[in-house]
Amino acid sequence: RWDHFTTVSTTVMVEISSPFSPAAGSTQAHSGIVSAVATAHGKVVSGEAASDDPKIKLWQLDSTTLREIGSVSVTETLAGVLACDMMADGRAALFLSADGGVVHWDLRADSVSFLDLSTHLDGDVTCFKQQEMDLFVGSDSISVFDLRMGAQPPKLRAALTDAGCARSLDVTESKALFGAKAGLVGVTDFNADPPVTTTHKIHAAPVRSARYTSAGVVSAAGARILSTSSLDATGASWTQTMSADVVALASAPSCRFSSCGTADGRVIVFDASSGTCVAQCQPYKAATWGLAHCLSTDTLVSSGDNAIHVFRPQAFVDLSSPVL
Repeated sequence: RWDHFTTVSTTVMVEISSPFSPAAGSTQAHSGIVSAVATAHGKVVSGEAASDDPKIKLWQLDSTTLREIGSVSVTETLAGVLACDMMADGRAALFLSADGGVVHWDLRADSVSFLDLSTHLDGDVTCFKQQEMDLFVGSDSISVFDLRMGAQPPKLRAALTDAGCARSLDVTESKALFGAKAGLVGVTDFNADPPVTTTHKIHAAPVRSARYTSAGVVSAAGARILSTSSLDATGASWTQTMSADVVALASAPSCRFSSCGTADGRVIVFDASSGTCVAQCQPYKAATWGLAHCLSTDTLVSSGDNAIHVFRPQAFVDLSSPVL
């Protein structure tokens, strides 16, 4: 079977087999490693790891191409991009640096502003997630900032006394899902006053990432991925073990699929309910650092090396399960 596999400015045909073949000759997206991607409303944003001139970029996602339509140098504000996110309506994007700096890019007005949140945080910034006008930031606590207020102290904060430092964040309905050390996955409910945090030990190794899915929660630690209907459920719904450590995980409550990126450059897509692997490829020489699902189309965007790849839904729907 043949389908489209879209790369930056280049569309090539890739045979989908078990596993399907990696794309050849993908076009360079950044001069350095593309460490993070996000997508919404037919747009993609990407960020570059620390380099001589790190940039953040905006791309138009067309039917067969990914076309660069904006680029900003962040040398003076960010020490490389650790993570990025887009507002659901596509009007703005946020980029996080490991030193606590946040760049807010208003995509409609094409204006960029810098927020230094480090003075209001406990420990190093490790992750963040945007929900409407609230910015959830993870460190030794989870802090909620109002983006309309700029670099003001957080309006809410919950210390992670028992869990330690949050290593990932996902948010739905003001409930912040996080992965932490010692195999812990937890949720901080900011609807409660004061916020309430519960943790569950479901892995043997530190949790790299945890995400909400249509079937509950999926999390990754080392090379192992585990899905459960809820954190307090007895036993896992399904588990998978990858060929290398999982360094990126993407899913959403409205998506049929979950996906992971591994340290050996693979992109692997699962059915969120059953854990069945429906597609995989190895487009990168080094790690797959960034993954993002477009919530309206299930389109998957990945990043690694200095390239971005886009997977269309037809590239992994109704395929037989390859052997991992």
